[in-house]
Amino acid sequence: MILIQWKPSTELRQAFEAGLRHLVQLGRVSSGLNVNPNPHPIYVLNSQEEGGVFRLPSNIRLVGWRFFAGEPSGEIVVGDVSATTPPTVNSLYYGSSARNIYQATLALERLGEVDASDFHLRLLRIPGALFEGYWLKPASNNDGLIVPYGRSFDRERQDGKPFEIHDFLRTLRSVDKQFFRRKDSQER
Repeated sequence: MILIQWKPSTELRQAFEAGLRHLVQLGRVSSGLNVNPNPHPIYVLNSQEEGGVFRLPSNIRLVGWRFFAGEPSGEIVVGDVSATTPPTVNSLYYGSSARNIYQATLALERLGEVDASDFHLRLLRIPGALFEGYWLKPASNNDGLIVPYGRSFDRERQDGKPFEIHDFLRTLRSVDKQFFRRKDSQER
């Protein structure tokens, strides 16, 4: 099936293009990179205060959009733009880090689960657990799948392997809770 695309506002795209021009002016990337018109929304999930539990959908909020620009030679720029008014560029990646992000995003289309159903592609960050991954949200009321990407404290998870999102969230613990628990046990 497909990963359903998003259409952001013109202002969001213009903010990313301004960041891209800045990288060109600094000589970090070449000019003329094509901007993909379909960025991915970035969501942040915070734990509930009592017990450091992570739950959807009540503790989630849209914080930005991830844009991609590239050219056939393989040069890629990835940029995160805030969902504020006016939007601002929060980060820009180029070189190997941008290529790794782009390759991880492309790999989602090869997942068997994506062949079986349509999904909205979202980026999910969970700061309290030091986690970032892809959230494949179906058009139905189901909360979907999480596909881990990048570093986290969870040594058992595997990058690129999809998990039912609620099962995955139950495995997470808030980093601050782990720190305080560890500190308490060391003092005894």
